Amino acid sequence: MAMGSAETGVGAPRAGGAAAADLERLWELQQVDGAIRAAREGLEGHPDRVEAESARDAAARLEAACRSHQERLRELRMTVRRLERELAEAEREGDQLQERLFGGAVTHPKELSSLQARLEAIRERAGRLQDEALEQMESLEQTERALAQAREDLDRARERLGQAERRWEATRRDLEAELARLERRRAQLVAAVANPTHLARYERLAGAKGGQALALVDQERCSACGMPLSNLVLTEARRKERMIFCETCGRILYWPPGRHLGLPGAPAPA
Repeated sequence: MAMGSAETGVGAPRAGGAAAADLERLWELQQVDGAIRAAREGLEGHPDRVEAESARDAAARLEAACRSHQERLRELRMTVRRLERELAEAEREGDQLQERLFGGAVTHPKELSSLQARLEAIRERAGRLQDEALEQMESLEQTERALAQAREDLDRARERLGQAERRWEATRRDLEAELARLERRRAQLVAAVANPTHLARYERLAGAKGGQALALVDQERCSACGMPLSNLVLTEARRKERMIFCETCGRILYWPPGRHLGLPGAPAPA
């Protein structure tokens, strides 16, 4: 397999052989995997997405408010119509009783007294119906105003929602394009790793170590756990002839290209 071919898009192996080349590719793979995680998290929690979802929720609340006001108006109108009918019936009954009471057809005192009591009861009931109808009509007017305001607010909320959704859609396309590019690069790096065992160890450690399978050798220490590394481990990590692991955290140690070993008493390379 030609590791530096144009087909994979991965650079030629560095000095140190196949193991060194695999380490370089696994190091880049770790960076790409981190970028993939960040891109996916960006898709989930990007401010443009949060804003669009917030605008969608606000519009939904106003739509629900409009429906509630409309239902309340329907109930109030039915109540007002019922009260108006009852009031009209009470007024007709009162007119009829008044005509009988004062029309001269009834002369018996007991019957006249009964008619008078009925008329007063009808008039009292009509007064209550009229008061209730006025209260319901006032509630109806208030609800109509509330509905009109809610509709205005809903129109503005829908406009904000449209703007937010357009911004998020543009952002989402960019993020998904970047994620797709990273996924392609990952596939190239995976295909370019010469030793399947190296890749398997990387994948296992990445899963167990929160995505950090490789640790940088930094000032004779493991950059992941911070523990000092022995001279033997440092020498072997620099040679890159095979995978060397941190004796403390178990991660694969990565020696950056061009870094001097720097061991006590060791001469600098010419």
